[in-house]
Amino acid sequence: MVHTVHELMSRQLTAARAHLTAIYYCPHTLDDECACRKPKPGLLQRAAREHDIDLRRSFVVGDRYGDVELAHGTNSRGILVRTGYGEEDLRENSATWPKQPDFVADDLAAAVDWILRQSK
Repeated sequence: MVHTVHELMSRQLTAARAHLTAIYYCPHTLDDECACRKPKPGLLQRAAREHDIDLRRSFVVGDRYGDVELAHGTNSRGILVRTGYGEEDLRENSATWPKQPDFVADDLAAAVDWILRQSK
């Protein structure tokens, strides 16, 4: 299923004239104790090496606190979107988060708008 989602996402981004360089995902379970399952930084560090990315100037956008935690663990900025699981995670768990998201966006488009404003 993950490959189907990636293919759909790739087609939609291409149709919107966006360029997708790579897709990284962790195929492991929690029991595998790998270095690449969020919020561990393995995949972001790999992408940074392979594509010369400065993670300190990067953003992680996701709908779970683990995405925000990943961002903070790599000195990136974390954005929580309210879509998907985001609204529920925010409502039920945000009081216990050790560090809040850098921004909470209503949806992906709002996250993109906020990111673009940060570079100005």
